[in-house]
Amino acid sequence: MILPAVRERLDRLLRHPSLDGALGELRAGAGLVGLSGLQDVAKALCAAYFTHELRRPAFFLTESNRRAEELAESVRFFAQIFPGVTGGVALLPAFDNLPWDSQAPHADILERRAATLYRLANGEVSLVIAPMAAALWRYQDPYVYLTLSQILAKDSEVSHDALIKHLGSIGYARTEMVDLPGQFAVRGGIIDVFSPEALRPVRIELLGDTVESVREFDPRTQRSVAPVNKTTILPLTEWSVPAPGSQEAEEWEPGRWMGGTSEAGGSALFELAESSLKPIVFLDEPLALREAGKKLQEAATENYERHGHANSPEVTHYFWSEAEWERALVKTSRVELEQLNLAQNGGQRFELSSRPSTRFHGDVAACVGDVKSQLASGGTVYLTAASLGELERYADICREYEVPYVLGETEEAAAGFTAESATESAALVLVRAPCVPHLRRAFRFPKRRSPSMATRTSSTSRHRLNAPAARFAPADSSRISRS
Repeated sequence: MILPAVRERLDRLLRHPSLDGALGELRAGAGLVGLSGLQDVAKALCAAYFTHELRRPAFFLTESNRRAEELAESVRFFAQIFPGVTGGVALLPAFDNLPWDSQAPHADILERRAATLYRLANGEVSLVIAPMAAALWRYQDPYVYLTLSQILAKDSEVSHDALIKHLGSIGYARTEMVDLPGQFAVRGGIIDVFSPEALRPVRIELLGDTVESVREFDPRTQRSVAPVNKTTILPLTEWSVPAPGSQEAEEWEPGRWMGGTSEAGGSALFELAESSLKPIVFLDEPLALREAGKKLQEAATENYERHGHANSPEVTHYFWSEAEWERALVKTSRVELEQLNLAQNGGQRFELSSRPSTRFHGDVAACVGDVKSQLASGGTVYLTAASLGELERYADICREYEVPYVLGETEEAAAGFTAESATESAALVLVRAPCVPHLRRAFRFPKRRSPSMATRTSSTSRHRLNAPAARFAPADSSRISRS
């Protein structure tokens, strides 16, 4: 659990004129604002903070799947800092092939897309991170994604045969015994199901068409662990797959993974959110996004001309055209996030300058000296650790060099980690950020400058933010001086 100390020490940064100005424009109904000077960490922070403050459905568009993966964990980390955010942060990957290819997309991509689309339509997600290829896809009505899931609870009504048919239609494989996600097994009136992202599979016992009990069980021993009040069976695909040989199956071209060909999807990604509020769309480097969209259209057209059959749907059946995409985008509040102010697409432009951190290459003394310098000048320093062991090691280094610090999470979360030397008023914060590549180093913020020191040129507000600044490598502890 992230403690309020982390947020409190960010408040000085979050009150900077650039962020205040951009938020003010969005609250006033602006359709477009721009923020430049941002490194990746600053982009993640701005997206999480704006989503928290505006309480509207948010979408963060990136150039590629890889870029979306890189930013997702950083955004999730910052989303933990702001309490009261409705829903979580989800990743919606793009398919790793095109509709006219003979091979199906990777099963993991199908599963993650299906789960995210259900949660988005069900109001369980506040911020979706997606590459342009996923954003340009034509989606079905949100109701379709809700019907793909199955919520079961004790005493609820469900047909035995209908449940088995439904599990097969949303991608589950029938086996003799369930031990992996995506499997189900049937033994009379007992149905075992292992839903993706669930910690354990569940055993559903039916008495006629009534759910008698729902229990988690251990897939290794197959023994029941504990009863549950209800369970949600998530889909493994974003379409209901028709049974082989049926009339519906004949409309599927070329495979089951891209849906039927009778009717194109009519919903844009931004229209899938449960909320009726105007969505916010964060555009990560707009020029790169425009180029990515252009390349996708060119690749799709070439693939269709090369592999499409006589009755194959055209490109516009699966992807929005450029004109359609622009019409969908203009209905949202767009926030352009750039390192350099290159887009110049209009709207109010603000600058929040950030810079990469210094790399110390294992020199702990130099790193600590830099941290002390930042603290002496009135700045705030965050040291992020990938694990509890690394967090404890940072604390040891701080005690060795007599640098006051405060823990950014509860002692319980730190598994008994000692907080004896922690100082509540310290400006150095130690906090975990597991699996976050962009935060595997400290990031520092100077004391908030007075407005008179910030310059403003036409519609651009300039304010400097010193971003990630210090990094401890795992091998550094052997080099700490004991003198």
